[in-house]
Amino acid sequence: MGSGMCIRESLRSVIDSLGNSRFRRVRFGIGRPTGKRDVVGYVLGQWSKAEAKLAQSVMDLVLVELIGFLATSQFENTSFSAPELA
Repeated sequence: MGSGMCIRESLRSVIDSLGNSRFRRVRFGIGRPTGKRDVVGYVLGQWSKAEAKLAQSVMDLVLVELIGFLATSQFENTSFSAPELA
């Protein structure tokens, strides 16, 4: 995990406290709106039922990975996109 990887201000205090950015994290992206839709409205808007169901599926997968990590200290770097979960 390099320091150039989308580090948000909210993570800076964690990095400062640890003295490095070598820690595991879950990133949840929502993409960008199509066409000329307002980005802020898209990001902060309410999810459709299908999007909420998809988000729940993602959180279920995250929970499985977290439980596995806590039990074994081994982490599988899993990356997937929405079509894989639909």
